Amino acid sequence: MGAGIVGEVRDVLLGRYPSFVYRARSGGREEVPVFTLHGISPALFESQLRYLSDNGYCSLAADEYLAWLNGEVSIPERSVLLTIDDGLSTVWHSAHPLLARYGQKAVVFLIPGYMREGEGCRPTLEAVWEGGMSAGQFERQMESGDPFLTWQEAREMERAGTADFQSHSLYHHRVFSSGELTGFFRPDRSIAMHDWILPRGYEQYARSGEIADRLGFPLFRSDSLFERGRRFEDDEEIRQAMEARCRALGGHEFIEGERQWQKILRREYETLVASRPRQGRMIEGEEAREEIADDLSVSRSLISERLGKTVRHLCFPYNAYSVDALLVAKEVGYEACFLGTRRDRRCNAVGMDPFLNVRLKHDYLWSLPGEGRLPLPAILGRKLWRRLTSDSHL
Repeated sequence: MGAGIVGEVRDVLLGRYPSFVYRARSGGREEVPVFTLHGISPALFESQLRYLSDNGYCSLAADEYLAWLNGEVSIPERSVLLTIDDGLSTVWHSAHPLLARYGQKAVVFLIPGYMREGEGCRPTLEAVWEGGMSAGQFERQMESGDPFLTWQEAREMERAGTADFQSHSLYHHRVFSSGELTGFFRPDRSIAMHDWILPRGYEQYARSGEIADRLGFPLFRSDSLFERGRRFEDDEEIRQAMEARCRALGGHEFIEGERQWQKILRREYETLVASRPRQGRMIEGEEAREEIADDLSVSRSLISERLGKTVRHLCFPYNAYSVDALLVAKEVGYEACFLGTRRDRRCNAVGMDPFLNVRLKHDYLWSLPGEGRLPLPAILGRKLWRRLTSDSHL
């Protein structure tokens, strides 16, 4: 099943989730559940929005939620926060029209380093509803084109009140964390671009498509910079030499046609580094802290400038962070952070630390009190089935 879902089931069974997950009881105005989604499946998302609306739930914007958490305002009794990570194009194609249909809103955590301005807004589910596009055409559109929201689409969602955009860091991905070689790069289309492990500065090549011509560079053990507070800076000359060697061997044809391509490149790499005493360096301490601050600050500024708003909220990629990363986030201007689950905090209630907001996977939305509520075993069964048959984020 994977370590992620095993840990999740363990936490559920150990009673680390809010009380409503276990019994049909709500925390009322004193507790606001925060749910997290990634890619949007139209049918599933609509069923969840229908459940919320039919049972009188109201979704909040991030600033509304923060003001309530700080004890500054009152909110409707059945309030929730819907958060969507990554800002993928499905937020525009599917979430936007569905949120508008049900009168709800979502907090969307963007990866602004990968976003483009765009040339006009792309069609949404509304085109299917109105008969201007078939369901098949819509599905094909969802599978092609820019994988992220464009800035133009984000502005339209802000204007319509269906989304509140906040920060998910500048580029999201993990970074090299040691000089331990793990393989060599080729674009893996089964993995989202923002999950690729890249050397610092190569994000621009991933976004432009030039990464397709930079095959074969060495990959090293990786971790979250926000969690580990360190980054391994590989040797640029070695990296470029390996890219050149891969091209000389045939590039794409070599990688796609040679079953032993990783082993061949490893031999080339070992030969190359044998005569080099220095093969990279560790960036840690204050230097790494400055990189974290720069990433979080630039992300916040980009969203603020493009959307004309103040960005106060941060969601750490992979829910990976450290105490120091939380402090840096506060220092660069964030007022709240959103995480995963925590052993010492089952829910979000008035007066709690705004930098430690806990979130549940969207499956547990069906645990909220209301007509059609699902018992915990049914939710876990559904979750396992979907995990085995679709996207791992779900």
